[in-house]
This record gives sequence, C-alpha cells and structure tokens, in this order.
Amino acid sequence: MGLAVSSVSLVSPIPGPLTGPDAVPDQSARLQEVATTTATSSWVSGPSALRDYRAVAAPWSFEVSAITQPVTIWAPDKDQIVPLHLAEHLAEGLSNCEVVTVAGEHDWLLMNWDTVLQRLSA
Repeated sequence: MGLAVSSVSLVSPIPGPLTGPDAVPDQSARLQEVATTTATSSWVSGPSALRDYRAVAAPWSFEVSAITQPVTIWAPDKDQIVPLHLAEHLAEGLSNCEVVTVAGEHDWLLMNWDTVLQRLSA
C-alpha cells in the first residue's frame, strides 16, 4: 500500500540523477564532484558517507512526471550547489510546481526554516 502525500516542499533539492542517461544537464561544479565521488574523495569520511553520495548521484527509480501532488521548490538565488536554473529544470518535469526564489545561498534553510514551516501550516 502506498503512502498518500498531499504536497511536497523542497529546499535546494538535487534536481535529478547526477549520473546515467537521464543525468541533470549543466550541473554545478559541486554536483559534478558528488557525481564522481569515490572512496578516495577527500570529503568521504567512511563507507556510510560514500553510500550516501552514491545514492544521491544514482539514477532515480521513479518518473518525476508521475508526481501529481503540488510541489513547492524553495530556490535560493545565490545557491552555488543547486543554482536556480537547476531548480527550474526539476520544476519543468512536474505538472503542479511552484518555484519560490529567495535571497540567499545553499544553506538558506538553516536560518529560514520558520518561513517554510509557516507556509506549510497556512
């Protein structure tokens, strides 16, 4: 039995698979690093971290176009990891999506989580 989800909110989301035939085009330098992470990459602290990076980069097991629930993507305008054009790329594949552009960088959520929660509770 599937889980019913009424809506989805994402902040600086990975915009799609980073490897494989459906890899996100025009990836940022940091996403390209994630896509090519190996056990010897300096940011990998152990086997669990390597597994997490590989999971993030791997082809997705679902079709984005199958998501019909409303999706809100919060996209910081100075995000160097997931630039606005990549958030918009993800939004293009969703039939019911709003991109909310906010002033800030990739860590915008750390100081603004209450903004997202207020909108979710409205």
